Amino acid sequence: MKSGLSGWPRRVLLALVGVLGLGVLVLACLHLYGRSTLMPETGQITVEGLRAPVRIMRDDLGIPVIEAGSDADLFFATGYAMAGDRLWQMMSMRLAASGRLAELLGPGALEADVFMRTIGLSRYARKAYERLTPRSLALLHDFARGINAYVKNNRLPLEFTIAGYEPEEWRPEDSLLLFALANYDLSMNAPEELAFLKLAGRLGLQNASYLVPIYPDAPLPFEEAQKLAGLDLTELEQTSSALLSARASVLSFLAPARHRSDADSIPASNNWAIAPARTENGRSLLANDTHLGFGIPGFWMIMHLRSPDYDAAGVMIPGIPIVLLGTNGNIAWGATMVMADSQDLFLERLRTREDGRVEYQYRGRWIPTLEMNEEFRIKGESETVQRTLRFTRHGPLLNDSASRERTIPRLQPIPYRSRYGIAHRWSFADGERAADAVFALGRSRTMEGARAAMAGIDSMYLNLVYADANSIGWQTTGRVPRRMRGTGQLPSPGWNGRYEWRLPYLPFADQPHSIDPDSGFLVTANNRTVPANAPIQMSHSWTAGARAARVRELILSRDRIDRTFVEQMQFDRVSLIARTIAERLTTESMKEALLAGSSGQDREALSGALALLEDFSGQMDRSEPAAALMGLLYQHFARLTFFDDPIFQEDEMRAAFFAAQGGYGAAVDHLLVRQTSPFFDDVSTADRVEDKTDVLRAALLAAYGECLERWGTSASRYDWAALHPYEYKHTFGRSLLSLLFNRGPYGGGGDRHTINAGGFNWGQDFRMTFVPAMRLVVDFSQPDPATLTIPAGQSGNPFSPHYDDMIPLFLSGRSHGLPFSNAAINQQYDRVLVLSPPSTGQ
Repeated sequence: MKSGLSGWPRRVLLALVGVLGLGVLVLACLHLYGRSTLMPETGQITVEGLRAPVRIMRDDLGIPVIEAGSDADLFFATGYAMAGDRLWQMMSMRLAASGRLAELLGPGALEADVFMRTIGLSRYARKAYERLTPRSLALLHDFARGINAYVKNNRLPLEFTIAGYEPEEWRPEDSLLLFALANYDLSMNAPEELAFLKLAGRLGLQNASYLVPIYPDAPLPFEEAQKLAGLDLTELEQTSSALLSARASVLSFLAPARHRSDADSIPASNNWAIAPARTENGRSLLANDTHLGFGIPGFWMIMHLRSPDYDAAGVMIPGIPIVLLGTNGNIAWGATMVMADSQDLFLERLRTREDGRVEYQYRGRWIPTLEMNEEFRIKGESETVQRTLRFTRHGPLLNDSASRERTIPRLQPIPYRSRYGIAHRWSFADGERAADAVFALGRSRTMEGARAAMAGIDSMYLNLVYADANSIGWQTTGRVPRRMRGTGQLPSPGWNGRYEWRLPYLPFADQPHSIDPDSGFLVTANNRTVPANAPIQMSHSWTAGARAARVRELILSRDRIDRTFVEQMQFDRVSLIARTIAERLTTESMKEALLAGSSGQDREALSGALALLEDFSGQMDRSEPAAALMGLLYQHFARLTFFDDPIFQEDEMRAAFFAAQGGYGAAVDHLLVRQTSPFFDDVSTADRVEDKTDVLRAALLAAYGECLERWGTSASRYDWAALHPYEYKHTFGRSLLSLLFNRGPYGGGGDRHTINAGGFNWGQDFRMTFVPAMRLVVDFSQPDPATLTIPAGQSGNPFSPHYDDMIPLFLSGRSHGLPFSNAAINQQYDRVLVLSPPSTGQ
């Protein structure tokens, strides 16, 4: 008798073996291809364009020190090495910034492209390029030559094959374009103004004002909103939604972990400096962690650049050849966003003449708009698309980039009809010198020289904290608009001339700053840094101030502070917002009020929830069961307060709500400050009007009920870290490709108010939308003072071991040295690649 398989089972088995073998072969080929796209870390390469050999030394995390005998060779090699690590990121950011994503992604990206061309980053980058000093121009040219040399001599990363995209040559002005993109990404007020137009069009000016609070002790902007009284804002509802959607398309492409409907919710960063009198070793300490959109590769990369005239180490934006934040061994500097209101939206009265020309009204006169024609190439389309952009005295008209549909195949828009245009006024349009300034900052050797360099940062609105071994300082940068009337928080009528900007801008000498304060420390964390009654308010988009307060609390908890404690501070997950909420909910009067409106199982559940919150420290991680309850309370309070109204079931209204929450935010304002609000009433109960206590009771019951549903009755199982994880997402990290490009999930924690930030949107879900994008500490008492890490890795190539090898450091809060002494550099950076000009090549 024969044994074994025969017939169709045998054929099926052979087929399965064949498929498996083919899969293994494909994976092997993919791996070999991917490895072939990596830049070598050791050896010698002959590269045309260099004048003398350059050493690129890397440590075990792939972080490079680049040593050259001249600035020209240094920045050439910087371009070469940066392209080796982050080429796809650089090229894709350039497409996004220049309004050319449709060339990569197809017709679906056209409206985002029109929006970005209208905003005009390319125009502003060209203007900035024309203002550069010869030294900075030479730097950008050398850097561009290095990038192009790498592309010419090396195989492109896998993303280019997947996208079917062949990169164009890098131009010197492209680096300024990416600088403009970073600036625009971190400019918050314009999307908040767009969101207000949408919200006010549906809810009215009064109710919409409840959704754009300024600060816990500031009044709601009812008075400011009155400048829009009598206007039919319903005409601009769909336009504002389309513009918010176009902006979000671009920003979510750059940071895939962001919500597509909420790409602006990024209250960014902490920094502080501690004077010698408060430190353990009698020298200054500086710390900085910037909070930015979450993705892989990350926003920053780490480099140390060394030539006879430039020696600086820190974080750099891929595509920009200057150390933006870091140290040069003598001076250290770190930044947070001022959250400055550097943009205003002006509503323009429009009319169209018989010849088709559009005019706008200004002080009783009708003035023709300026026009500019733009051509768009689209992947998969043989013909280009033409669009006309229009400009008023206030800036580009954003309306031309908003349309409700496109006809096929010509991809021409059907615009929203309105009597009003929306013009975009931005200080960046008036020119920028930041490339010169930041380069000079890196070369500064004194506190006075550093501050002098900061004066040239025109339109990047930063709280720069800086220090040398003996002094500490804080300086705000960026030209601050002075308005004839109003605050600029909300859109203004453009036709009457009452809300113009008064030039010149606020002088640099008058901008907020401090040197060696009596307190012995300086702290900024996107909080309000000027008095509430200051004559010029730099922002109306401050964050709540809890992170800054926690930093101050920790500094004041010790007589003397050392680097180890500062690094622990950066990993701190105590939320003062969470602590305050718990304290208020567990007062005897509040417990009595909450329990008085409940009975039976609800009363028992409320008692359980309140018992869990007793003595809650605010530690938002898995070590505290109450953290999970608090995170769920955030969500349910926001949903019950705002989203019970059917109007917020509409995707566009929810998107507008979240776009308005970039700073302080309506949800936390209603939970901590607001005692009365039209949004506390549950619109589904016609027979009564609910108040804040009713909403708190319902939210607490819902949050506790979800804890029981997820984890059962044992509070020790409540796990905030699992509910709020880190997930590293790549632009191409979808379907099977997610296995190659994405990383995680890993246990997370924190909230948007913890020093170790773990941002998410109250009322949406627990997706981590922003995290610390770098952690820098500089201790001038040490021979090698700096440590620096980023969340994922130095490389953007998923086949590199340095794509994700910093994740363990990030998750555990461990540091990584950034040495300056030659001995320490030679010991740590033991993998040496020499780039040589042809005349000295082997």
